[in-house]
Amino acid sequence: MGIKEVTLILEVVNARHGPEANLGEDWPAAEWHDHLVDPASLVSYLDYEEIGHPAGVPAADELEELRELAVAGRAVSTDEPARLAQRLEPILARYTFRLSPDGGLVPTSGGWRGFAAQAARGLVELGSQRERLSFCANPACDWLFLDESRNHSRQWCSMDSCGSRAKMARYRSRKRGGGAF
Repeated sequence: MGIKEVTLILEVVNARHGPEANLGEDWPAAEWHDHLVDPASLVSYLDYEEIGHPAGVPAADELEELRELAVAGRAVSTDEPARLAQRLEPILARYTFRLSPDGGLVPTSGGWRGFAAQAARGLVELGSQRERLSFCANPACDWLFLDESRNHSRQWCSMDSCGSRAKMARYRSRKRGGGAF
C-alpha cells in the first residue's frame, strides 16, 4: 500500500474541519465546515487540495460512502482495536480488488466507487500506523495527520498554519503580560 491511499483517506477525513484548518488564506472558512455535505463542495475541496478524482460529481450513495469512510478514518485513531475491526469489516467488504501487474491492489470499480475503494485501502494502512495518528492541537482546526517526526511529537497539522498561529498567540500573550522572551 502506498502513500497515495493514506493521503487520500486523510483528505477524505479532513474534508470536515474547523475554521482554522490548513487550507490557506484563500479558502473561505469562517466556521466549522463539511465539504462532504454536497457533491459540488466535495469536488471543489478535492480540486483545491489537488487530489485527483473521477470526472463529474458523486451520486448521493457514493457521497454517503465517502462520509462513512471519513467517520471510520477518525475512528482509526480513537477506537479500541476490536471495535475498529467491527467498524471496518463491513466497509471493506463492499469493495473488490484485483492484483495489478506490480502486485498491488486495484479496485475493480471505476468512478467514484473506485475512488472510495482507494480511500478504504488507506484505512487499512492507517490502522497499521495508529500510534502515529494525531489530531491537530489547534481545536479550531481538528485535522487528522500522520506524525512522521522521529520522536512522534508533532502537534500541528502544519507549522505554516496552526503551529505558526499558536506560536504567535504565545508571543502576543507574553508581550501583553510584560514577561521576558
